Amino acid sequence: MITERVIRRRQQQRAGRLQRMEADLYQRQEWFTRAQTMAIGVVGMVLTTVQTFDYRLPLPGPTQPPLIVLLGAVTLLLSSIVFRFRQPSHGPDLSWVEPVAAGCAGAASVWLAISWISYSLGSLVSPAWTAGPAGGAFMLCAAGTAWFARRRVTSAT
Repeated sequence: MITERVIRRRQQQRAGRLQRMEADLYQRQEWFTRAQTMAIGVVGMVLTTVQTFDYRLPLPGPTQPPLIVLLGAVTLLLSSIVFRFRQPSHGPDLSWVEPVAAGCAGAASVWLAISWISYSLGSLVSPAWTAGPAGGAFMLCAAGTAWFARRRVTSAT
């Protein structure tokens, strides 16, 4: 009789703690979703305004394509991070999206840096010289993100 009460009380305490943890997780997910929506909305509005007013960005011509790719890759990366929290356990495994998005962001960053530096030096680098470092950055960022994701999964279990 007493042991049953103790067991029931402990189960209720654990259920309460679990419910508080789930509520905290839900609040963090909601906050991140709102922050992501805000950031993507700002980028979308700024780009729409730039296009509407035919505004020319004060960026050298060779740096504009890698900047556009970088913005797209960051948007994909933010979306994949939110998807990681919201992914249903019974759905398809899309754990590869986040490392690919991080790899794209890394490659675009290297492409942007090389384009900017070469333009500042007064010469343009050929695509062959850009592809190698950008591909290496893709592999490094994708592998690093996959490693951290695997580490996160193994430490959680």
